[in-house]
Amino acid sequence: LPQRSVLARPALGAPSLLAACTLPTLLGLWRSEYGVSYGYGGAVAASGFLMLQVAASSTPIFAQAFCLVLYGLRLSAYLLYRELCIPKFRDFRERIEERARQRGARLKRLPFVLSCALLYLGLAAPVLLALRSYAVRPSLGDPRSGLLAMLFQVLIVGMYSGWAVAALGDTYKSWHKATEGEGKVVTSGIFSLMRHPNYTGEQFLWTFNFLAGVVAVISGGAPMWSASTAGWLTISALGVLGINFVLMQATGGLQARQAAAYTGDEAYEKWVARAWSGFPLSRTQASTAEGKASGDAKVASAEDDTQA
Repeated sequence: LPQRSVLARPALGAPSLLAACTLPTLLGLWRSEYGVSYGYGGAVAASGFLMLQVAASSTPIFAQAFCLVLYGLRLSAYLLYRELCIPKFRDFRERIEERARQRGARLKRLPFVLSCALLYLGLAAPVLLALRSYAVRPSLGDPRSGLLAMLFQVLIVGMYSGWAVAALGDTYKSWHKATEGEGKVVTSGIFSLMRHPNYTGEQFLWTFNFLAGVVAVISGGAPMWSASTAGWLTISALGVLGINFVLMQATGGLQARQAAAYTGDEAYEKWVARAWSGFPLSRTQASTAEGKASGDAKVASAEDDTQA
């Protein structure tokens, strides 16, 4: 079958990518929590799908874009399962929505919704940089062409590894809670090695994605150095820093709630001693950033994994 080629100037620019990241996030105007749950998954999947349309199917850039599609679809499906099948998450959503209504009209949410869309744009930007690099220097797609091309492929493998760890963490925890009960901390399976595989895996995915974008820019050489490239690199850096901060904050908050609920439990203490905690912000560091979310977290169970 004939393969698509990446155009010298990819038929995808800032307006299309921004629209793909913004439209799903506008769900936050309907229900406040949806902007950072389904909006997040939808924006990532939509932006990845757009970039698949201009990526040659035999290249690692196609695999990079496809990983975004997989992540967004998997996250959205998981969130839908939780909302339909687990009453406490519906209750949690309604508490968030009630508090949002008390703060005023829906349009007052717009600045936050748009800031989330820009964050999601930053997560998609490294793939766009890789597309543009491949357009000016196709060697990026062939690992035999040098160290940078090989490193790029290793980073793509790292993205999929992070995706798999996060997906396995969510799936195993859901199964364990359904069979063993909501009140028990999960310490078996992948959780015997990592205390928060869903958050840590996601951090790996987005960090490797960003690094792949940096490698792509370097691989493209002089033709890639422009104000446009600098702008997309900046957006990419803000995206990866922003999502890692949110996930570190979530990890630290969850650890604090678990400690409050299970400290003194022998099985919990042993688990904390042996399993890797990932990359948490301490309770002191996270307290200001958690802000209003902490009240809802206390109402929910000690193991609520609300998506950021």
